[in-house]
Amino acid sequence: MTLTIAIANNKGGVKKTTNAAQLSYIFAQRGYKTLLVSMDPQCNIDYSLLGYIEDDEELDDETMQRLQGEFDEFEDEYQLDDEEDNADEEEDEATSLPGEGIPTLYDVIIGINGDQKKKRHIREVIVPVPQQENLYLAKGSIALSDMDLNLSATNGREKILKRALEAIQDEFDIILIDTPPTLGLAPVNAFVAAGSHKNVPGPRTNGVIIAISPQVYSVLGIRTLIGAFVQMRSELEIPLPIFGVICADVKRTKNAKKRMKQVRSFFGKAVFQTTIPQSEKVEEAADTQLPLGKYAPNSPGAKAYAALADEFLTRAGLALRKGE
Repeated sequence: MTLTIAIANNKGGVKKTTNAAQLSYIFAQRGYKTLLVSMDPQCNIDYSLLGYIEDDEELDDETMQRLQGEFDEFEDEYQLDDEEDNADEEEDEATSLPGEGIPTLYDVIIGINGDQKKKRHIREVIVPVPQQENLYLAKGSIALSDMDLNLSATNGREKILKRALEAIQDEFDIILIDTPPTLGLAPVNAFVAAGSHKNVPGPRTNGVIIAISPQVYSVLGIRTLIGAFVQMRSELEIPLPIFGVICADVKRTKNAKKRMKQVRSFFGKAVFQTTIPQSEKVEEAADTQLPLGKYAPNSPGAKAYAALADEFLTRAGLALRKGE
């Protein structure tokens, strides 16, 4: 059975994307065919794995002209001199609507050119990650930021990703869904995809991982997130189990220890024992599109992520295979 996990928090800066990327690298290295699903319109996971964001979703000519009219109102207050203005001029290029370029999850969730009757199969937007065998990415789109608006009147809009993944989930061992730091339709789709099946006693087979950085604002946001979970469980009638809680970017300070104590007191055994220390190597690895285990194999961060992967696999009832 495919393990499907959404990694979430309504607070940004808690290392959701970093956790998803580094864990997926390790799972793939250990022989598990792993799919990362990029549901965050910021597309940071796309850049982290591919080094670029393949997104042709530009504004159409009519919208650009309307916006330009608004900007023209500022001419009397702010105006570029002729030399600076000319330096910025480039030849006009044809703009494209979302979905006209290279396939992304926009085409799967919303539809090609925003036409909900013309959707791509999710298999069309999945690409292999070149630097790691067994690792694949369902490419995201900046245009997914309009998801709530475009699907506001669509019946079953919270189940679109679930249905798309059901068509290919048997092709992967592990599916990780990277979500935006909101409680909008994108994370709700991820929660439904990962939390529609109730876990039975024993190994956990699906659910949500809450990513936390032990800082005051991150900890304060926990109650909001849990409140949203309770509401979704009731309104959507799904179990939405918590698979675990990851604490990353942990500093060696008294305040961080205090916050960690609060997190463990609130979530109990759901919190993974392994914490990820604050480290520049983690960010550097992401910028070079390399797994931390290859970029800085002896760093505290690399060792911590390897230990976290062991805990994760053990919790899921999967074998602790050796990496390549």
